[in-house]
Amino acid sequence: MGTVIILPELGQATAAWQDLVVGHRQKQVVDYEPLLEGAPEFEELSAQITALVRAAEQPVTLVGNGFGALVGLRVAASQSGRIDRLLLVAPNYHLTADLTVRALPSLFTPKPVKQLLRSLNGTTLAKWLTTVQCRVSVIASDRDRVARDLDLRLVDSHFVPVSLRKGLSEETLAAIEDELA
Repeated sequence: MGTVIILPELGQATAAWQDLVVGHRQKQVVDYEPLLEGAPEFEELSAQITALVRAAEQPVTLVGNGFGALVGLRVAASQSGRIDRLLLVAPNYHLTADLTVRALPSLFTPKPVKQLLRSLNGTTLAKWLTTVQCRVSVIASDRDRVARDLDLRLVDSHFVPVSLRKGLSEETLAAIEDELA
């Protein structure tokens, strides 16, 4: 059977993900708000998601959107053999805390989010990319140079072009469902 764990964008409502068809697998959409209580560091948040992966019915597929893609990359890098697939939607792997804080909607209290993003400063993602051993799909706009670069750097990856708009479009959800099929 297996499990699909969805890591949405920071500040993104999880309702859009509830309609995602995952076939015969279990679906778990991560809500960051309770995980951010106590203002965790990025590595602490990644450890909490890793615990979810370890407790989930295998095989596990991670779907990460924006900031969630960054968390998904980190977890996949540390969980070789536990992650079957990694789907990265509009991945934000060249993330900078200043840009992200300005772009966030006011769904979260600013202090925990700012602390979380500050904990990313100086983080080098290149070392994670070489240790991701599962199949990866990078789902993004054809014009997204960061996503294209990420696709080229990963060992077993392919690029799925979609016309991304603000939020999740039906086209993006359909592309994710096709990749899960």
